[in-house]
Amino acid sequence: MEDKNAFWFGYNYLVRCPLNQYGLPQYNIECGNFDPTTFSLADRLFRAGGFNATTITSYLDVVIHEKPGSYEACGHSYTSEGEADHTLDPINPEVLTPWQASYGFTASVQGIEEPNALYTLIIVDGGFFFLHGVYVDIPGNNFDIKFGKPISEYGGPSYNKDDPPNPYVFLLFRQESFFEAFDQLPGIWVRFFQQQTEYGPQIASLFKLLDFANDLKLVGPVAVNWLMSRTDPYAAQSLLESRIANICPMFVEQAAREYGLARIPDDAKFSVSVFMAHESVGRNFSVCCNNYAYEDQTYYLDPIGDGFLAPFDFKDPPAIKLVKMKLVPLPTDFIGEYYTLLQFIWAPNFAEISSPERPFMKWMVTNIPFGRVDMGNTVLPYFAPVLTTLTVRPQTMLYKQTKRVRINPFQYTPDCTDAAALDRCLFEMDRFVEENELELVGANWFTSSASGDASIALVAMDILGLSEADACAYVGVSGPCGATDAPITVAPITDAPTPAAVDEDSDKSRKFDDGHSSGSGKGRRRP
Repeated sequence: MEDKNAFWFGYNYLVRCPLNQYGLPQYNIECGNFDPTTFSLADRLFRAGGFNATTITSYLDVVIHEKPGSYEACGHSYTSEGEADHTLDPINPEVLTPWQASYGFTASVQGIEEPNALYTLIIVDGGFFFLHGVYVDIPGNNFDIKFGKPISEYGGPSYNKDDPPNPYVFLLFRQESFFEAFDQLPGIWVRFFQQQTEYGPQIASLFKLLDFANDLKLVGPVAVNWLMSRTDPYAAQSLLESRIANICPMFVEQAAREYGLARIPDDAKFSVSVFMAHESVGRNFSVCCNNYAYEDQTYYLDPIGDGFLAPFDFKDPPAIKLVKMKLVPLPTDFIGEYYTLLQFIWAPNFAEISSPERPFMKWMVTNIPFGRVDMGNTVLPYFAPVLTTLTVRPQTMLYKQTKRVRINPFQYTPDCTDAAALDRCLFEMDRFVEENELELVGANWFTSSASGDASIALVAMDILGLSEADACAYVGVSGPCGATDAPITVAPITDAPTPAAVDEDSDKSRKFDDGHSSGSGKGRRRP
């Protein structure tokens, strides 16, 4: 408790995060410290000189119960099969993720001195001071959390760094009186907990442990334990929804490298979330001797999971929301900055228009101000899907500019010979990025294929002039329509009609909820 170098906020903090040029502490994702003047856990929680180690007379056993389940975070659905009991050991701590510690805990006390007394258990974030639980009136002679009164239910860790880990402290105090009802607490704390219920983490961050203990005349702490935690996507979604921080880009970057996305430099650091949603209009049609009916649907892209969209579902440009990776992300974060958005594709069977080094450029918007893609300069309008029965991965990349740019796309397609796409095919991306001094800061992507998608047969009939039988064969849809058995070989569809480049209707941004993604139960445990 009193070791001034035991945790990330100790003496070594100023080595890792030195003061800025003005002699002030840094305040960002890597170096956020609400109180850089305290270095030990004791001083941080009880203020300098407010902690008395002699009050600790018992040992608090805490067991964290990890359960299997699923949750949604940063636009991706996660499932964990892990199930274990983790006994906390403050001397040799096991580092747990917020998901592992989210289900609940049990606690017991060894050597309790006054078994006939009542006790209060407080769980608090030792690094950032957020309250994570308060239980009062726990009987000492039958010590069990379920026999106490939950003033504030347990909430697991919610940390924004992968390393170093952060302490979450369990402190047991002895009460001098019985709190028969919630409103018997001092009025200031009744209002605090009422507001916490209404506003959540924003109020929990205002918790003052020493003031609470003094106001309730608590004695101690008589026992202490803590768990160490590092961040995970579960915590990332909780922080994002509560608008405390956005750390999703670090998980998107990790996934982008795992999937081997093209054109990502080794030294690239994602710092912006690129949330995207495609709206697919419902349609009813008959083709390939079958009737099809599709409802209106909005697809929120899942880059971490490499999601799939049929070509018809992304024929129109997406709604895009940009959110910076930082503490307390705000719309004003992008003021004074400009960005470039590129969407490109590489189709292995269309070597004449694309390659891994020189892809086909589907969309280009430059000089994006205020984080609003719809306010940027559309250099290349959004291009309808390139039809191929192979699986392809359209990539959307966001670059930060050093200055406003003026782009002539033909300058970067010297080897393109497709008359319908002379400013798009075989696009020299590396040269484009280097010459315009662009820095990759975010990405999104999905996979797609026309194979087995009957709706694409309609497009193939319209654009390629194929018969219904041959169009069905091209997309691999079976049916007693006389379709040929052999696959049809066709040229790449680069003369497809292109929808409007960007929908100027600002309502598109409303597709994103407070968590900037879709689905229910985001950042919350599901059985």
